[in-house]
Amino acid sequence: MNNAFQTEILKLKKNKMAFIGFIITISIPVLLVLKSLLIDKTKIEYLEWIQTVSMLVNIVLPIMSGFFITQSIQKEYGEKTIINIITAPVNRGVFVLSKIAVWFCWYLVVMLAAECLTIFGSFILFSSQVTHTTIYFTIQLLTQIGILSFIAFLPIIWLAIKQRTLFYPTMLCTLFFVLLQSVGLQVSEELLPTASFIPWLAVQISTMLPINSQYLYICIGSILCTGLLGSILAIREFNKQDL
Repeated sequence: MNNAFQTEILKLKKNKMAFIGFIITISIPVLLVLKSLLIDKTKIEYLEWIQTVSMLVNIVLPIMSGFFITQSIQKEYGEKTIINIITAPVNRGVFVLSKIAVWFCWYLVVMLAAECLTIFGSFILFSSQVTHTTIYFTIQLLTQIGILSFIAFLPIIWLAIKQRTLFYPTMLCTLFFVLLQSVGLQVSEELLPTASFIPWLAVQISTMLPINSQYLYICIGSILCTGLLGSILAIREFNKQDL
């Protein structure tokens, strides 16, 4: 597993989407700070600004994440390098898990960089309002949505492996998941029992529920089950492919 992981890390140097996705995502808080300083005539409240940053980052980051893993898988199939990997003494399941591990590492770095820039921007725009409590709230909000979103999007790697060199089906599915995740903010109380079982809706819903809510456990459970199922399907699909 360690050798496979190190190999995937080395491949990051040749993955242009890793760099592009990183730059595009972290530019969001930077651009929003510049917008507030140079364009906006009326000052917005701290909470409103954080919610705007969170909404945009958690739309763009999953899309860039989908591009990242899809290109990574597609390149292996397109350049036939995946055949060399399979002929080597490497377990297929380990190969898929190493892909997921590197994908998560890239995702985590981008997410943390965006969080740091968001907090730095908060000091610039709302120096009098930033406290330990607000910083904790910001980190908790962005981290919770980010991690749960990554888990909910794990079926993307199954689709990428299943489609091999095809690009658009996986990305269309990614965009559909992002749309569902965005809609989660608009779920009414009447639809909450049903929406909590839909993992991509549950990502946003989980941030609006108290810690002792039964629906919070349903949200987290549905997201974890989806991530586990996506990983298992990816390994199963790769194991049965004749390369």
